[in-house]
Amino acid sequence: MEACVLTIVAFGCSQTYGHGLPDCIDPNDDSRAAPLPSRLAWPALIEATNLAQPGGSNKLCVYRALQFEWKPNDIAVFAWTFTDRSTLLPDKRREKVTNLGTWQSPDKKVKAWSIHQYGSATKNKASVHYDDQAKMFSKHEMKLIRP
Repeated sequence: MEACVLTIVAFGCSQTYGHGLPDCIDPNDDSRAAPLPSRLAWPALIEATNLAQPGGSNKLCVYRALQFEWKPNDIAVFAWTFTDRSTLLPDKRREKVTNLGTWQSPDKKVKAWSIHQYGSATKNKASVHYDDQAKMFSKHEMKLIRP
């Protein structure tokens, strides 16, 4: 009988990544996370694959889940983040993910912010900007997006 190989994959933001934990601080800038997730964060403690990203949005979590090469017994754990964050995904205009959200500098002055760039298009089911990721995930329909 074959052993069941199980992988737990964690998606989320800096809290899941472990930013701020002793082994996850950039030595040159303590406001930035280290290049690798913390070994002290909860995903590492349960031996999960940590695909979280500091500053990441729920859209980024879904994007990364769709890019992951899933096996039959794998389990996804989504640590949903703040809803005021968004992500510009790679396309013909940009090579990498760009996170948008509100972050503060140590003096509590807003350092970066975004507005909802798609307005009412997120409520229009015919729009490519329709915000349906959480609904699709809860209905187990995400697998229909990916061939």
